[in-house]
Amino acid sequence: MPALRPRTWLVLWFMFTAGALGLQAMLAHRDADRQALAQRTQAAQTRLALLESRLYSQLNAVGFLANSLGGADPDTLMRVLARLPGLQTPAEPLLTGAGLVSRVPNAGRIAFEDSLGTSIRAPHEGRLYPSPSLPVYFPVRFYAPDTAEGLPQGFDAGSLPGWNLALESARENHQPYLLPPSSLDAQNGALHMVASLPDRDDIVLVRLSRRRLLDLTSPSGPTDGLRLVVWQQGRNPAPFLDTLPQAPLPTARPLLSAKRVFGGLPVMVTVFSLGDTLPVSANLPATLLPTFLFALLVLGGGWLLVGWQRRLSAEVARQEQALRDSTEQLQAQRAEHSLSQRALTESEARQRAILQASSDAILLIDHDGRITHANPAAARLIGQSAVSVEGLPIGVLLSELYRTDGRAGFRTLAMRHAGYPFEAHLVRNDNSRLPVEVTLSQVILPNDRFYVAVCRDISVRKEQEAALIRLKNSLAEQVEVQRRQLSALLEASPLAMAYVVNRDFKQVNRAFLEMFRLAEDQTNNLSTRILYDSDTHWERAGRLFFDHVNDGRVIHSEQRLVTGDGTPIWCRMYGKVVNPSMPGLGSVWVYQDISAQRAAEEALRDAKNLAEETSRAKTEFLANMSHELRTPMHAVLGFAEMGATRVEEASREKLGQYFERIHTSGRRLMGLLNDLLDLAKMEAGRMEYHFEALDVAGLLAEACEEMASLAERSGLRFEVTVPEGLSGQWDSQRIRQVVVNLLSNAIRFSPPQGVIELTARRLPALPDERIEISVTDHGPGIPPAELESIFDKFIQSSSTKTGAGGTGLGLAICREIVTAHQGQIHADNAPHGGARFAFTLPVHPVSHR
Repeated sequence: MPALRPRTWLVLWFMFTAGALGLQAMLAHRDADRQALAQRTQAAQTRLALLESRLYSQLNAVGFLANSLGGADPDTLMRVLARLPGLQTPAEPLLTGAGLVSRVPNAGRIAFEDSLGTSIRAPHEGRLYPSPSLPVYFPVRFYAPDTAEGLPQGFDAGSLPGWNLALESARENHQPYLLPPSSLDAQNGALHMVASLPDRDDIVLVRLSRRRLLDLTSPSGPTDGLRLVVWQQGRNPAPFLDTLPQAPLPTARPLLSAKRVFGGLPVMVTVFSLGDTLPVSANLPATLLPTFLFALLVLGGGWLLVGWQRRLSAEVARQEQALRDSTEQLQAQRAEHSLSQRALTESEARQRAILQASSDAILLIDHDGRITHANPAAARLIGQSAVSVEGLPIGVLLSELYRTDGRAGFRTLAMRHAGYPFEAHLVRNDNSRLPVEVTLSQVILPNDRFYVAVCRDISVRKEQEAALIRLKNSLAEQVEVQRRQLSALLEASPLAMAYVVNRDFKQVNRAFLEMFRLAEDQTNNLSTRILYDSDTHWERAGRLFFDHVNDGRVIHSEQRLVTGDGTPIWCRMYGKVVNPSMPGLGSVWVYQDISAQRAAEEALRDAKNLAEETSRAKTEFLANMSHELRTPMHAVLGFAEMGATRVEEASREKLGQYFERIHTSGRRLMGLLNDLLDLAKMEAGRMEYHFEALDVAGLLAEACEEMASLAERSGLRFEVTVPEGLSGQWDSQRIRQVVVNLLSNAIRFSPPQGVIELTARRLPALPDERIEISVTDHGPGIPPAELESIFDKFIQSSSTKTGAGGTGLGLAICREIVTAHQGQIHADNAPHGGARFAFTLPVHPVSHR
């Protein structure tokens, strides 16, 4: 191998040196990339730890607030919650609102809306409407501040997506919860947390500013080069916490991604790096790459020499990375501890501020029954400084909580009184005893347990109660005097009188008891309902005059009442309230029996109606009869005149037709006269009947034969159904008259080419053996309201008045004949259409057996 010249060695040395420098620059940039990435990751972890610490701190503060106010009355709760947003000094506070939410079952909705003065409402398409019927509602009872961003009173918080479950969980588990973000929160830039009040259906609700929350979780301000984004798992893909909400979501891989559960709400937290995310080594000058590649070719032979150096460098890098990881973990733990300590300090400061600002006296008591803290209001109420009462047993100030048997004794007293207000006497500095209302609540924390006693001065209320008792006694004396006066007036009156309060009898006189046939024990303190025949009548009477009697006027009315034995009577009633300004004192009523007067008026009214109806019926009868008589008479006279004028020129056949028409009209006229004569005989009781054994089949055949010519004119035919051997003891002429009358009606009302059914049958076994004969047509039928009245004298069916003709006597005569045979006749409508007339006759009438 020939030796290389010095110039060649110089070139090779220069190339080797350039490659080594390029390699060293690339390694330096790679180390810078790793260090920058580690710093960004550490900053992201710190940001996540700060967010967790801040949210947990707020959840703990809300839980402590709810436990502290668990026994407070609604007015105290509202005052404390209204002051919470104003206790924060920053220009942009974290807590921006607070309220009270109640759990209301559907059965109590009306009572809650009445107490609140507004309805329970739910959002729909951007507006509030009355909430539909639901098993449970969570309406807002109170919310402060009362601005457009706050929740309105009566707003059903349970109607927002996911809020109903969170509110129920907070109430059942007694833990603070973070409510799922809603469209309202997105508009207002807010988050809501809730915590239930112990042993109550009320829930404390606070509103946090999202922007302020994110600013407080950034150790170096909002421009720390990181973007924190929080999503709710399984819900809307849009984030509800974002440090850059207006910017589009990054598409690069995040520095940190973690799943967390904050106050029962599962979330996904991600932290992105802002700016250029490419490694620094990717920005090296383009000339280094070919130089590096060439150096690698030159150094390929020396790879074995530097292998041991690489392994040594890798081991050193691993040890350095482990040291950095340990350092980052220690720094994160220290930051988390610092944040927790700061959150605890802020929570304690906030609690102290609440105690200091409360207008009610608040005492904190440890589990042994000793006072650990008293707010300024308590110190003023006791008359001592707050420091002087700390450490004293609570029984020294409140004898109702004095323990006599050690620690267990105080716990027993606390459990007995906790959860609801009770009255006690507070021993003040001057040994005076001040009446107070105490609400004792137990607060349970992970490492502590204590009691909160809220005391309210009720001395003014006690004085008012005493004054009310004196006034009540005075009013009772006045009422007793008036009662005696009223009692004397009632007993002395000969009229039936009663003293009524809230529609209950308080006192009645003897005349009242005699008029309504009641005993004294049947009226005292009983409802006036006993005088009415139904609840509807009683309620209608109340609406009629009981509202007006309170106006101070004398009310009079006529009512149909009932006596104690159920007898109806008509009464004229007069009533007047004792004192219009005090309706509770009742009213006095006077009752006058007007049954005889009403009966006479009713009889006169019925007689007048009957006379008018009879006159109307006779008028219609005369009009119909004149028409019925005039028609055949015109035919007789007309055809007689035609025969007389044409006797010389008319043929015998034509004259025979004239005589036939005269004979037919005369027979019709005779039938009408016979009906009138029969009716007159029946009304006079002079109708004679000749009973004899009759064959029913022959009787019906004769009737059909008699009406055959009339039926043929309309193309009608008879269908007769009669069993063999059917017979009875009847007047043949009169029963045939009934059948002919019914067939005549059927022919008159049947459509042309129709069928008239004539049926006879023996009825099932009855006290006496009977036969039923029926005539059924296929005409328009009979109006249901006229099925009975068509058998009255002079009465025609409305169907007859439309053009079928008739006098209104036929069916009346039929009923008289059937009744004379101890039978019944009735009419109804056939199922297939048309009318059906049927009459039943005993086979052997009683008077003719």
